Amino acid sequence: MAQALVDNASRHAAGRPIRKVEVSLGRSREVDPGMLCLAFDIVTNGTALDGAELQIGLLDGEELLIDALVLEPCAANPLAAA
Repeated sequence: MAQALVDNASRHAAGRPIRKVEVSLGRSREVDPGMLCLAFDIVTNGTALDGAELQIGLLDGEELLIDALVLEPCAANPLAAA
């Protein structure tokens, strides 16, 4: 599950570093949020999500939704000022 989050977030970030991933997790999935955070930290090591925070909101149902990605800001283009 953690790997699926990383894969989806990485695809949507298009190579930009990610600071935070906000997800909604259905209680019916019976996934321990602490264990998901631990697995997330392990699978993000060495990726664009390395060091990113995983924020989990619980909801009724079986969903696992990526609600938002917080990306690193783009570096200023030094050629734009020329």
